[in-house]
Amino acid sequence: MTDQQQETSTVVATVPTDDEIASIRRTGKRVSAYKKEVDLLAKTIAGLEWGSGILAVKGSSLSPATQYAFAVFCRITRANPMYHVDVLGGRPYLNANYWADLINSQDHFHHYEQRDLSPSIEIALRNRAEQHRAVAKDLEGEPKAARLGKALDLDEQADDIRFARDRWSPRDTATCVVETTIFRFINAAPMEGIKSGKVDEFERYLVTVSECNWAGGMERSMADSKKFDPVGDANPSTTARSRSLRRAATKAFSAWMTPYEEQLRKAEDAVEAEWEVIQDDKTASHAELPVPGGPQAVGTANGEPAAASPEGAKELPVDEPFDANAARVRLFTTLRDAGIIEENRKKWAADNQLPESTKEWGKEQYDRAEEILVGPVRTKVEAAAAAFGENIADVSLKVLQKDAPQFLSDWNKLAAAYAERADEPAELPL
Repeated sequence: MTDQQQETSTVVATVPTDDEIASIRRTGKRVSAYKKEVDLLAKTIAGLEWGSGILAVKGSSLSPATQYAFAVFCRITRANPMYHVDVLGGRPYLNANYWADLINSQDHFHHYEQRDLSPSIEIALRNRAEQHRAVAKDLEGEPKAARLGKALDLDEQADDIRFARDRWSPRDTATCVVETTIFRFINAAPMEGIKSGKVDEFERYLVTVSECNWAGGMERSMADSKKFDPVGDANPSTTARSRSLRRAATKAFSAWMTPYEEQLRKAEDAVEAEWEVIQDDKTASHAELPVPGGPQAVGTANGEPAAASPEGAKELPVDEPFDANAARVRLFTTLRDAGIIEENRKKWAADNQLPESTKEWGKEQYDRAEEILVGPVRTKVEAAAAAFGENIADVSLKVLQKDAPQFLSDWNKLAAAYAERADEPAELPL
């Protein structure tokens, strides 16, 4: 017997432990759930259309591999492909609706305003001022003074736009420049009193956060003739508005938005790399399904997507870390929807054997609290959907304009929608 045979014969097979078997089963469930979710998104994307006229992009015209990558992008970002995503420069792009909905979910958000500081706006104002001056040359007295006064007002507006734009120092070639100002309440604001109308002059608790961004006018690279910013050049106005709002939102709610935005950028980078692989691979247009290991593939790792490794794309985290701040925001939103506010919160926690302060809570406590609050109505909605033979995701898109219910208020709206259909032939538990 050779040394290699002797070494091989000494290997002893081991039996997986119960914990290892349980881990394998959990992994299998995550992979299965992930695949179902992405497949459903891909089917939705195939039936959508973005833009209009000759610039319209139909989901059905995308290759199966491209639809799959698009679905992965929406799944990672939790974006509604119909409402939160534009197709610009030949690829998916999170629009201003996505960021507006994100900050609208925050208790301390009040509203936001956007101002167009583009050079074209300044030029248009100055041209109108010149027109008034030209007309004034043929007038006398008050009519002439009125025309010259309008010209002066327009020049002042143009100067204001120029000075505001110069403050942000945008790229000289940018065709669209947008400033976003977010109005939010300070952290110490008495939010319960403000929402109930008990606090007068709530404006004193408001602060403003402004940011600016721009798009358009990028030159082509002399080396490869590819645009540095294909998305921005495809639609400068839309891109500048969404980028400006994104930057302002990250600054206004930096405590949670900064790490969120960093993770989102990693996801965008990974899908961006995958998108490039698909576009450059001529066989992708003929692929019926993404082929694991192939250049256009998007594989799964414990239920999470990972871009094709041969192209050097960044892998996404297998398991997302527990975000206590996000869980706390979600909890308080759910408690508010349930009518449990202020001092009633501690009593509710005590009644349900939960620590009085959320500082002592972990993922298990947050999950149990959500199940207590949301579980009953969710069970009713699931039973109603089953009775009607419907998919909750489809009903959610129709009723909530989002791909899935997120908060107790969402589940209540779905329950109310089914309650209104009580006369239809179905055994409803509502």
